[in-house]
Amino acid sequence: MPSFAGLSYENFSLHAKSCLKAFHFQLFSQDWHAAHQSLRIIFPQRQPDSKAGKKCQNEEPNDHNQQLRKEGNCKQQLLCIWRNMAHLSLRNRRVEVAEHCLSYMGHIRGVHAVREAVSSPSLYPSLPSLTSSTCSTDIPLGMVAIQLGLLQEAAALYIRAKRFDLLNRMYQAAGKWEKALQVAEKDDRLHLRTTHFQYARRLERMSEWDKAIFHYEKAGAQAREVPRMLHKAGKIEDLEKYLSRQKSTVADRESGDAKMLWRWWGRYCESKRDVKAAKEAYRKAADLVALVRLACVAQDVGAAEALLDDKDAGALHQGEISWRQASNHAMKAAASYHLARHYEGALYDVLPALTHYARAGCFKHCIRLAKAHELDNDVMQYALQSGQADLMQDSAQYFLKLDQSERAQELIGKARKMRES
Repeated sequence: MPSFAGLSYENFSLHAKSCLKAFHFQLFSQDWHAAHQSLRIIFPQRQPDSKAGKKCQNEEPNDHNQQLRKEGNCKQQLLCIWRNMAHLSLRNRRVEVAEHCLSYMGHIRGVHAVREAVSSPSLYPSLPSLTSSTCSTDIPLGMVAIQLGLLQEAAALYIRAKRFDLLNRMYQAAGKWEKALQVAEKDDRLHLRTTHFQYARRLERMSEWDKAIFHYEKAGAQAREVPRMLHKAGKIEDLEKYLSRQKSTVADRESGDAKMLWRWWGRYCESKRDVKAAKEAYRKAADLVALVRLACVAQDVGAAEALLDDKDAGALHQGEISWRQASNHAMKAAASYHLARHYEGALYDVLPALTHYARAGCFKHCIRLAKAHELDNDVMQYALQSGQADLMQDSAQYFLKLDQSERAQELIGKARKMRES
């Protein structure tokens, strides 16, 4: 019988062969107990016995080795039977039989994978054509085929069940990346970027840098992964060349990926104390906060003010892009806050600090600083400008302590109206 290919029949008696046929019938009749008894008749297990132990001591070494060799052959015969049974169960679409065969083969990981495939929910619960018993059986049968090394059969089953995500994952695990990319391009677009990313990681481990960069770009992860990969490999010159190849158009310069690349390079140059190159990279990244921070470190407050001044934005053009186009309101607010902290902490200059705190929208800091320097007009101005009832109430308490009841009443009235609205 082809189901028992690989067995040495010359070692079997007529009774054993008949039991083997009975085992074949009983297995597919789901009579597990009778099938197991047939196997015991064909391959009797060695029972531990105290007398047998004494006999083994008296036996010659050659006889003992021959007995061990005979037991090893029995185990191989059993493994061959269960493997053939697993193939038969796959052809006859019997998942429970295949799981039982894998367990007798000692394939614990395969049994666990098949059970997970059986219990996995359907991806299409609203489509009755894809939730039928046939399609629901194809997925665990595909996992059985994978455990037996039958990738073509598994691919056919996954295609029949329309589970192209599992087909893609199978090709990735088998190292067939070209087929995985083809499946992702055609039928599994949801995992296309993920497939490119995983392939890029594989190429990175193989030190194929150019191909890895290409697939990182396809995955949309080049801004983080390319600098990390090349820096880890010590290929700083290649990273510089990669950055120099980046386009200098407005669309590319304003894209988030290009900005992240140049920001990373600016931080790297800054860590190497190359301030000039860092400034150039930050300009290309349109990182206003980093440029203001470098100006504050160099004690060049005028340059920091020029960066934040809209009137001087035309002087800061780099190619085709201006700071008005490149920086958004949040970045300007963060840069203004950093400059205000520099004025307050390093230069002890209160009025410019108040101005930049107000530009950043940090009115709580404005009121705190104005109170500390007894600038009552500024406290009143920034409390009204804040539009926050809590700050108005707090400023009103401050004016009550100074016996300035008119200002306190005005602030309390404004705060009450805001709470009511």
